[in-house]
Amino acid sequence: PSSFVVSETRQFNVIATDGVLKRVNVRLASILAGPLSKAVQTDDFGKATLIVPLDAINQLEDHDLTYLYVESVFGSSVVTNPMLNTDKGLEVGQVKIKSYLGSAQELKNKAERFKQLNDDTELSRSSVVSHFSNAVALMLEAEMKKNGLINSVITPETIKPDFPISKLVEVESQRKLLQEAQTDRDSPLGKKLKLITIATKGLIEQDISNFLNDGKNNLLSEGSEALLDLAVNSTLVLNSHFSGQITHLSSAVENDVENNNSIRSGMEDPEAVFKAMDFLSISDVIQATSVTEIFLDVSVSENLSSTTPYTYVKQVEDLSRELRGGGLIGNSFAPGSEGNFVYNP
Repeated sequence: PSSFVVSETRQFNVIATDGVLKRVNVRLASILAGPLSKAVQTDDFGKATLIVPLDAINQLEDHDLTYLYVESVFGSSVVTNPMLNTDKGLEVGQVKIKSYLGSAQELKNKAERFKQLNDDTELSRSSVVSHFSNAVALMLEAEMKKNGLINSVITPETIKPDFPISKLVEVESQRKLLQEAQTDRDSPLGKKLKLITIATKGLIEQDISNFLNDGKNNLLSEGSEALLDLAVNSTLVLNSHFSGQITHLSSAVENDVENNNSIRSGMEDPEAVFKAMDFLSISDVIQATSVTEIFLDVSVSENLSSTTPYTYVKQVEDLSRELRGGGLIGNSFAPGSEGNFVYNP
């Protein structure tokens, strides 16, 4: 008999798109543990199938945050005109985008139920790694950077074993708020998300790697750090070349939500996202760079265990939309989402 032990695995089908991202590397990773799967290259349709060892998932700390990471390598390209199937070559590291999946505890529970992770509705949506998912990721990481937890964008190589549990919990609650905010045309959060979505598309499709009037001259491989600077920024004005492209990029982003089925499949309510995006004017988007504090601190006990249920306390600096003690007061980020937010790790 064979002495080899074949460990159990889970399959995860991923789509990488801005336009379609061909021959880019895709990995599953976490903040605390780094890579959870081997890198797989996307095909000519931007699709890849990750094989993830179940042990790698089950060994994660419950509060760890998992994400899909897409990175351009030698030979990667993006489809800039799907009608003509026109490609543009990408530099190594020009694309570094991600989609946060949620807590490791949630992933463990889903991996226990599904061998094909896409059979879970939420994971299926999160499997679309795009300029939209990347905007959410960058807003989360902007808060981490403001809080001194990171200095640069998170990648599978930047393992953060000492990341505080309370901050991981906070980030996960912020992730859910950000997903709601994509459908809210009136919140500063929604405006800034559109700005970062536009900037991500500008980096990938138009080779724009300078977004702020900050005196930097970023290489394309430094574009992801420039995007993080844009997400953090509340004082500097936009780079004039970038702001001159916003009208065109804004139309392209709106068209993506309206007509790109892959991108729509990554959203719970693509019609609501489209209406919010379509409503925002170019001046709304340009002004979004000056949004200051979007999230206020969440007080969470440092000694939480994986079995501690609690309600998170969150307040958003947008006075018509406030969350206190885990309950929504007044208007919420999205219609119909009143109620208590309870996180049960």
